[in-house]
Amino acid sequence: IEMKNLEDIPYSELNDIFLSINDGQPLNDQEKRNAINTPISTWIREHSEKSFVDFWPMIQGFREKDIKRFKDVECLISIYMATLPKSTWSTKTRDLNNFYNLGRDKTMKQVEEYRNTNSRRFLQIMKIVTHLIEGAKILPKYSNGVSQKLLWGLVMFAEYLWETNVINALPTGISSNGYHRLAELVSTLDDKLSKDEDKLLSQHKDDYDNGVRTDEPKRNQYYTFLQSDHKTHTSRSSRKRKLITEIINSQEYNAVIAHEMISDDESSDEEAA
Repeated sequence: IEMKNLEDIPYSELNDIFLSINDGQPLNDQEKRNAINTPISTWIREHSEKSFVDFWPMIQGFREKDIKRFKDVECLISIYMATLPKSTWSTKTRDLNNFYNLGRDKTMKQVEEYRNTNSRRFLQIMKIVTHLIEGAKILPKYSNGVSQKLLWGLVMFAEYLWETNVINALPTGISSNGYHRLAELVSTLDDKLSKDEDKLLSQHKDDYDNGVRTDEPKRNQYYTFLQSDHKTHTSRSSRKRKLITEIINSQEYNAVIAHEMISDDESSDEEAA
């Protein structure tokens, strides 16, 4: 084995040297991104490995060997980008690379997307996501792990809860049972939207074949495709709009929030007594 000792190398050049040394090894895209001299690299890795170390075993597809190859970090930075205020980021390889390169040789404060207001917002949304995932794990269908399809649905719902200040309006927040009921609701309505729009797509195809409609229906316009494409901003945005509309118009959602409010009021009365 040939060993080389490199001294007095500027930190800014370490990324290129690392990639050059490992050209013969099958580094994945996230391993390459980890080497970029950008503050978001260290920040997101530390939170994935420390703050959310218990999160990944609850999600399907995150085995120990996957985490060793930083699949968790790639997922977490994708959620970060997707939940930035008014985000238009997609999270494909090129987009992730561009996001990391925003901070090359800079500090967190020097990059708008990395600043404290955005990183703090992200951590608060992820706290809600974690509670929802814990609630979903109680469901028999997710006893072996929550699907990544549902994970992204819960991310969208958690962002809605944070943006509309629903949780802060409840004096003691949402109970564990409340999160369980909400996670079950998201799962149920997510499946319902998929089944309903599969039927709609089939009907639209028949109408097109029979000359009833002139425009050929495209699969990427329907919900099942949107569920599978969390990396594209337009698909993610369309799914979120449809899913959140379905949730907030449901009787169960309003019943859960009303129950949590009543529970809070009862707790306050007991404390006053």
